[in-house]
Formats: sequence, structure tokens, C-alpha cells
Amino acid sequence: MAGDGMRHPTRRRLLGAGAAAVFHRGSERPNLVLFLSDDHGYLDSPVYGSRAVRTPNMVSLAESGLVFENMFTGSPTCVPSRAVLMSGLMPAKNGALPNHSGLKEGVRTLPSYLKELGYETFHFGKGHFQPPGNYL
Repeated sequence: MAGDGMRHPTRRRLLGAGAAAVFHRGSERPNLVLFLSDDHGYLDSPVYGSRAVRTPNMVSLAESGLVFENMFTGSPTCVPSRAVLMSGLMPAKNGALPNHSGLKEGVRTLPSYLKELGYETFHFGKGHFQPPGNYL
């Protein structure tokens, strides 16, 4: 998927677009869908060029939304990696340093910010989010 600057944003463009969406009044809020999987490499999805697996719905979502092409995990293990994504903090700061650990008390997560903006949040599938209430 050859990308233009809007479909394949840099971190600065992504943050700017997010801020504009939050502060733009009078329009419908966008729906947010976040896919997270363990041991999923860059070329394991047709969105990024794989021909081994067919995921037409994921491709359709990617074609009409944002696609990240230059992102990396904050940790090689599942719980710390999820905690980085959801808190915006590296494991040493958010408290989820060892696998199967939890966030430090008071660490906010993406769902908590989205709830303040009127979103309903949920997750399904594999979780291991600790404490669970921080991620809903």
C-alpha cells in the first residue's frame, strides 16, 4: 500500500490529527479500532504486503483509516508491550516491567482518556491487563 502523508502519518502528524479531532466541535467522533496481537511481524498482514493470509476486512479498515509503518514495540513480552501502547509510557515508568505484571497505581491509560471524551471502550480476546479496570 503506497502511502501518502495522511494515511501513513509521522508521530507529529498523528498527534496533530488527534488533537484536531478532539477539539473539532460539531462533527461526529471517529470510531477507533485498535488491533493488537502477539508475535505479529510487519509482514504478517496483507495490509503490509503479506500474501500468506487473507484479511479483507482488516485491509478495508486500513484503506479507510490510518496505517502505521514505522512503529516498534516497547518490550519483547506481551504484558509490558500492551502497557506501553495503552499508557504511552515505557515499562520502567508504567510499572509493567516483568511479564504478567500490572501498571503502577495512578498510571492512566488510553481508555480512561477516551471515556472522558464520551467514548465507550472495551477489549476482547487475550488480555492479561492488570489491573483490569485500567484498560476498560
